[in-house]
Amino acid sequence: MTTNLWAKIAKICPRCYQPFSHYERRRTGSNTYVYAVHYVPNQEGKAKRKKCYISPESAYIYVTDRQPVRALNDVTYIRKAFDLITDTLDNIHIRYEEALEKIEQSDDPEEVKAVLRNRLRELVTTRLEELKTLLTNHQY
Repeated sequence: MTTNLWAKIAKICPRCYQPFSHYERRRTGSNTYVYAVHYVPNQEGKAKRKKCYISPESAYIYVTDRQPVRALNDVTYIRKAFDLITDTLDNIHIRYEEALEKIEQSDDPEEVKAVLRNRLRELVTTRLEELKTLLTNHQY
């Protein structure tokens, strides 16, 4: 079974299932609400902000026809996200080791193996940099 782990980590809106830029909190009276902010290009090529309502900031909300969304301060949700990141990194490491082993066991000349090792290293480095950027640029 192949799973796109990068899609699970990426910021995907639980309302419209599209990638989004950041969370935005909006206070109304004594309540604070969380929105996912999308930047959608219009016909002139300029970005237009689109907001999807996610949930109140401090509580769960269950609505029919929508998946349950969790507040940003939910420790269980954060722990699950951290576990997903850890599992993803473990998976990357395992696949890297397997690919490296296949390269070494191949009958290719050493020059070809060196090129394959470098390409594999560049691919993994690029993916890890993408993950690092995603995590460090994460905004609430």
